[in-house]
Amino acid sequence: MQNYDIPQKYKDKKLVKSWLYNDNILVARYENHNGDKEVLPWIKKNDEWVNKAPSVPYPIYNYFNLDMCANKKAVYIVEGEKCASALISLGLNATTSLGGANAALKSDWSIISKFENIYILLDNDEPGYRYAHDLAMKLFSLGSSPENIYLIYLPDLAESEDVVDWIKKELPYWDEYSKIPEESIKCIRDILVPIIKENARSSIELWEDLPTNINIQLPEFNVKLLPELLQEYAESLANEFEVSHSLVALGILSIISAAANKRFVITPKNNWEEPINTYTVIALPPANNKSSILKNLIKPIIDWEQEQALILGPKIKLQTSEYKTKHMKIDKIRKDMIKVNKPEQIITLKTELEQLEQSLVLPGVLPQIFVNDTTPEALSTTIFEQSGKGAIISDEGGIMETLSGLYSSGRANVDILLKGIDGGSVRIKRKDRSLDLNPYLSILMLVQPEILKNIQEKSSFKGNGFLERFLYLIPESKVGKRTLSSLEVPEELKLRYNQIIKNILNLEDSDAPIKLSLSEDAQDEFMTFRLYIEKELGSEGSLHEYREWGGKICGYTLRIAGQLHITEYLTTHKVIISLKTIKNAIEIIKNLIPHTKYVYGLKGKNQIETDAHTILEWIKISGIRQFTKTEVVNKFKNRSIHKSNRLDKGLNFLCENHFIKQIKDLSTKKPTEIFIVNPKL
Repeated sequence: MQNYDIPQKYKDKKLVKSWLYNDNILVARYENHNGDKEVLPWIKKNDEWVNKAPSVPYPIYNYFNLDMCANKKAVYIVEGEKCASALISLGLNATTSLGGANAALKSDWSIISKFENIYILLDNDEPGYRYAHDLAMKLFSLGSSPENIYLIYLPDLAESEDVVDWIKKELPYWDEYSKIPEESIKCIRDILVPIIKENARSSIELWEDLPTNINIQLPEFNVKLLPELLQEYAESLANEFEVSHSLVALGILSIISAAANKRFVITPKNNWEEPINTYTVIALPPANNKSSILKNLIKPIIDWEQEQALILGPKIKLQTSEYKTKHMKIDKIRKDMIKVNKPEQIITLKTELEQLEQSLVLPGVLPQIFVNDTTPEALSTTIFEQSGKGAIISDEGGIMETLSGLYSSGRANVDILLKGIDGGSVRIKRKDRSLDLNPYLSILMLVQPEILKNIQEKSSFKGNGFLERFLYLIPESKVGKRTLSSLEVPEELKLRYNQIIKNILNLEDSDAPIKLSLSEDAQDEFMTFRLYIEKELGSEGSLHEYREWGGKICGYTLRIAGQLHITEYLTTHKVIISLKTIKNAIEIIKNLIPHTKYVYGLKGKNQIETDAHTILEWIKISGIRQFTKTEVVNKFKNRSIHKSNRLDKGLNFLCENHFIKQIKDLSTKKPTEIFIVNPKL
């Protein structure tokens, strides 16, 4: 045994073995006759060996050979130089770190990330598990995939035994420190390596499952669920602005809802008529091109309204002039009646007044399909003027503030919003007139995620079922992953989409809407879905907690099916919804269910949870696998979350709920706090 001029004894223990890390660092093992041991680091200083730990970061054992080896398919990491040397003598790429189970994070492990598969062989004790855990976290932070980091629990090990003890059982005569005899190497390796692979468990098991009530990876649905005439446009528009396909697809359906409002009903059976209109909220962080998407989606509506203004404008202008003229005459007659005294004059004026009032007709109004800024009172008037229908389409959350009573101290009358989903009766008494309405309203809101929580706190929207009337979508944000080199939507696809929406708007208004029904096989499919939803609404079902919303799912499915069918109706005038269409509608609704659960999960969250969600959104959008405390502080330094320890509390919440793990990187002079992102996220 080479002793490298280090002491042969340490206290009551004799030098048993030493292992060289490099020319200036080695580790020596001392033992006494009772088996008590001391494993000590030695560094070379002024050509003499000194019992002292080296400066961080520590090198790992066998570094030079690992760096130079051509075959980097697998590396084996163990706790302790004795175990590493044994595996090296078997011809395996093996290493360990200086300082034992508590010092894994003090070493420089960067070379290990070059290996395809990493096997960590655990000692069969608590320190061994801790060593493997710390090491896996460190390797993950360096870029190694958790799917390629394996934990090895060798079979038949007693408490505190390790891989050397396992080999010793195969070679009882081996002294544990010498190289394994040449004649036994192949035999031992051929037994050990398969056992390692058989007992390999993914390092992902070190991570707890994410809490089910904080679902971040929400499902998307494909534009292929849209009618064929709209698929290419939806996909092309999503690709141009590099946004989720779901965002564009649901946005298009909402535009169809606004355009077809009150023109169609779906009748799955007698005495069940489901209107076509839907309420939809799509939430995305800033910089996701929400406004650009909405501008493209509403363009055919804006163009159609302008075309109608050119056609109807002159006639309405003439009607308005005649109305004002008659009104002026009526006012003048009323004043004259006050002045005259003769009965015959009063009778003459009264007759003239009655004739004028009977001939008085309110002038027409230009079609207005949607508004983006209104109050409940103004919305009621708009819907009355537009023959009982209307839409709210906006990419600003401020309209929800207005609708909830921004200008009435939070005491808004939202009956028009509540009844607008299905044409319920609304009777409004004004000073000059009364409005009797059965409103049909469509809503499409593209807002920031914070708005979802804010609207749930509005007193005007609490306890009346308003929020349960919405379909919710939280599409994936592409910010930070965009190529910024996508192609513009081809002109022919824009024209096709615009013409489809205009064709819907050009359908003749009628007091009797077009009735759409289900084909026989579509009815069977829908009934199967209804039974499934009914079960999920039960006390043991996944929708029981959300039953106020879940109870409306089947009706919303019919509405989506109707919206999907309308493009076919425009070309064929078929009023039977096919099996394929109802299946696509069901698939869309099923994909939206987790989004609704997520939104409901925001309700009642305290500030800590809200801040944690903000940090989590940053993690998700940026796609990072690990970050330092300094990085997260710099990211939010200009935000309110940075104040009053809110950042620390948000990070702690994410740690407690297993989204991230915190480790201290001890391989730097000043220990660095590192947060590792759960690979299950």
